[in-house]
Amino acid sequence: MDTNVILTNLPCGVHGFTKITAEPEGDFVTTILNARLTHEMNVDTYKHEIGHLQNDDIDKTDIDSVETIRHQ
Repeated sequence: MDTNVILTNLPCGVHGFTKITAEPEGDFVTTILNARLTHEMNVDTYKHEIGHLQNDDIDKTDIDSVETIRHQ
């Protein structure tokens, strides 16, 4: 799966997010990280987002439950 990471200013309460775009040649993953945060916080956020991918969380609709599980 191809992956792209973008560092950009997001609202202070948003650490980052990941989205998957279906392309004819395969899925393309984009992870957006908050440039307002420290490098260490962005590394932690990236690991958190990879966890979502590994657990197939992206297509789940109950985001609050998914985040509760991931933050335990």
